[in-house]
Amino acid sequence: MKGIKLDSQYSTTRLLFYEGSFQKQEERYNKQTYRKKKKFNGLKSCGFTKFSYELKDNKWIISEKGIFVEDTPEFFDKFRDVGKIPLISIITVVLNDPHGLEKTIKSVINQDYPNIEYIIIDGGSSDETIKILKKYENKIDLWISEKDNGIYDAMNKGIKLANGEWINFMNAGDVFYDFGVLSKIFKEKDFSKWDIVYGNAILVGGEKTRPRISTSNITEIKRKMLFNHQASFVKGFIYKEILFDTSFKYAADYDFFLKCYLSNFKFLHINRFIAVYDLNGISSKKTLSVKIEYLKSTIKNKCSVKTISYHIVMVIKVLLKTLLKKILRLIFSEKLYGYVIHKIRMKH
Repeated sequence: MKGIKLDSQYSTTRLLFYEGSFQKQEERYNKQTYRKKKKFNGLKSCGFTKFSYELKDNKWIISEKGIFVEDTPEFFDKFRDVGKIPLISIITVVLNDPHGLEKTIKSVINQDYPNIEYIIIDGGSSDETIKILKKYENKIDLWISEKDNGIYDAMNKGIKLANGEWINFMNAGDVFYDFGVLSKIFKEKDFSKWDIVYGNAILVGGEKTRPRISTSNITEIKRKMLFNHQASFVKGFIYKEILFDTSFKYAADYDFFLKCYLSNFKFLHINRFIAVYDLNGISSKKTLSVKIEYLKSTIKNKCSVKTISYHIVMVIKVLLKTLLKKILRLIFSEKLYGYVIHKIRMKH
């Protein structure tokens, strides 16, 4: 089977196949009807699809179909040592954020990794966001714009549409650490025996930045979220099997990874910066709400009394800290309050 190169400059257009080549006429009709009904846009709406590849008997084949790939592009040679080029689905969720979305799109399509499926789920934006989507739609595999029931509902929509062996979430405003990070990760190792691969992130809030170095001790996930989901890659079948629990508003990602840990999925930490995370996200501003949802997750997942007790204590600590701040505001002037809070933070 011979692939199609639309544009070697971008990660999403280096190698595609025409979907109709693998389908019977009846299947083609059904998928076209489905796309029209769901208002799909992008490369998939033009009939293009992508696959994972692996080296077998010194020949590259489509992993899912066992079909030999003819005239493989030059980039295949760079992956001979590892013997695999997995399809990575990157999903971006956005609502009324054209600037953040364009920044994220550029970070994805300019990756030098050659096998990316890019999906964008817009929650029905009413500003310039749709113009940005249309501007880049010939480099986006699939995008939709429709109302949803919150960020985790939108992320679930993306999961259901993804075909990648691995799935990564890079939401609007977030970016990869650099343009070569995916190639560096997936060229150096075959991750087939692991289910979740995660690394480090740079956290950005205003003009301040700080590194978040993740621990390799995954048992600590019983206490807190150990990494940013932007810095993780999860096997596609796991996301499709579990999905995000949309009863959570702030911590469904923590709940998801806790479920994975309790289900004995295999985690691997790689000591590499993967993503730059925008701290303006909703969960980063709602400390008490996040702690309450951590507690809710440990109860729903029937964690040990020790683990649940720990989260009860954490909620109480945040409540007391919030109460203390309110009392100090009543007692001190704004200037003196700022000084006292600064001193408290310095001690901790």
